[in-house]
Amino acid sequence: MKTNQRSRTAIIPALLSLSALSTQAMAAPVSQQAVDLAYRQQQEQRVETRSLLFPAFGPANREFAAAPGPYAVATDAVVGDCRGLVGLIAKLVLLDATVKCDAAFPYGFDDPISTSVYYPRNIGQLGKRPVVVFAGGILSNPGQYAPMVEHWASQGFIVMNVGDFINSTPVMPLLGLNELIRMDRDPASPLYAKVDLGRVVIAGHSAGGQAAIQTGSFAPALQAAIDPRLRIVGVLPIEPGPLGLSATLQAPTLILSGAADVVVPAIAWPNLWQDPHLQRLPAWGATARFATHFSPVRELKYNEFGGIATAFLRYVGLDDARAKAYFVGPNYKLSLDEQFVPSVWPIVGVDRNAAAAGLK
Repeated sequence: MKTNQRSRTAIIPALLSLSALSTQAMAAPVSQQAVDLAYRQQQEQRVETRSLLFPAFGPANREFAAAPGPYAVATDAVVGDCRGLVGLIAKLVLLDATVKCDAAFPYGFDDPISTSVYYPRNIGQLGKRPVVVFAGGILSNPGQYAPMVEHWASQGFIVMNVGDFINSTPVMPLLGLNELIRMDRDPASPLYAKVDLGRVVIAGHSAGGQAAIQTGSFAPALQAAIDPRLRIVGVLPIEPGPLGLSATLQAPTLILSGAADVVVPAIAWPNLWQDPHLQRLPAWGATARFATHFSPVRELKYNEFGGIATAFLRYVGLDDARAKAYFVGPNYKLSLDEQFVPSVWPIVGVDRNAAAAGLK
């Protein structure tokens, strides 16, 4: 399996610098001047940072991520530059000086439990819209995923982006669902009577991917106990944590991993026990060439998962025929997409189970 050696080499001095900075911070406060100087240095290194990235390619990215969807997007999220010490750390680890954050603690001084919703701006003229509930990785900030979740909203979805800095259990997806149920019932909400709880996709990255698997394992009776209208129609774990038991999933699932991910290696649990144990319901697995653990927070043109993740959402949430072609049929397009490791490769190649292969 190929790895991005330049990225791994480049991150080592950054982490060493971070360690030294943390030691100094325990001894004395870090001045705002020092933080501002480090920020300017990161901005000057922007071109070098970008040179470490491989642009996304392949038909799914061209078809579903090269341009926004047909809907302008509204949101209650407030995102901006990741400033301060924790924001600087994020830029060093992500090797990206342009990453955005909201003000949830410890990236800011707002409540660490954060919910923000993205939706089509003209939702008042639309019928009920399908839903994505998304949780990011451990230690992440919801604002870092803004490019991806905003893109999904431009496709016509209501996207609830949740986080509590840990994101490793169903707590945050459940909070997101609760908030959507509240907004759907609130006449003062822009989402009043617009949330289609019968078409819900639970998605997440890293720890949030683990939480997506756990939440997607809720039996229909438990879903109905949350709200009689609730039906989870798809689960999208991207580079998920190891504590998700895929054998218990209750909806069609696409598990995505990255060939250059050294945090959640594709050769480890995503393809050793999470993917193979998905047998009862339709499921697919794919490993993106060159994708690192931080690909999902990149701009769409650098996010190797952007196209196929959007295609999966459109397939299970909108029953879109173009998207369906990537998952259904003898020559399903996911298996032919050069962004992903071919199916002939053991363990990490594109695959689908018998239930998915039998779909018409």
